[in-house]
Amino acid sequence: MTNSPLAGASARPLAAACAQHTVASIIAAAHDLLGHLAAGRRIDAPAIRTAMQSAFGASDASGAWDWKTAYEAVEVAQLLFMRRYGSAIHTKTTDPFERLKLVERIARLAPTQTRRSEEMETYQQFSTPLGLVWVAGFAADFRPGELVLEPSAGTGLLAVQAQLAKCRLAVNEVADVRAALLGKPPYVHMSWRRPANDQRRGYAERAALPADDRGGILLQPQAQSRPARSAADPRGHALRRDY
Repeated sequence: MTNSPLAGASARPLAAACAQHTVASIIAAAHDLLGHLAAGRRIDAPAIRTAMQSAFGASDASGAWDWKTAYEAVEVAQLLFMRRYGSAIHTKTTDPFERLKLVERIARLAPTQTRRSEEMETYQQFSTPLGLVWVAGFAADFRPGELVLEPSAGTGLLAVQAQLAKCRLAVNEVADVRAALLGKPPYVHMSWRRPANDQRRGYAERAALPADDRGGILLQPQAQSRPARSAADPRGHALRRDY
């Protein structure tokens, strides 16, 4: 069963110049929504509106925020949950399937992203379900101290799996708000660098790495390893060691 309380909501782009203010408000709303996840309450449309209006000081009707931004806040709330409780999930059971069940229980509390914005189409932004994120992290077999590169990190949901494994991280993102997110708490342990203009659509695999730092794991969304507007499965990830 999937939740889609935002199906009738508008997804209008926000001005890039407001990215820093938007990011601070997204993180504030995410902390509010984190309480729902921690309590096992579903994040429905009224809960999102309350959190977003509190964080932005206005409703979406005023243009202060849109539902694409609300989706970002929900994803950051899930990231905060995994940072806070991820270790406890691993401690609770050694069975990976039981761990996945616990993660998916939390994932079912979040709404499905049913609306697409122009930015989401341009940058091929697809929300990877939290359970699938956990599976990708399990498949990657992250090892403490190794370097993990994610050229298109989004809101960091996959990168946080490497962070929990005590890996070093180098992450890229081309969208203004998401790039600004990666430079703020709770992402303080992630190193990041915006790709140059000629790399924005190419997602150069080594763009985020210092020149003398190679090797480790590359996390590359399949849709973004192909030309823009590809019909490839957006939820697939290529996992490669020793790039």
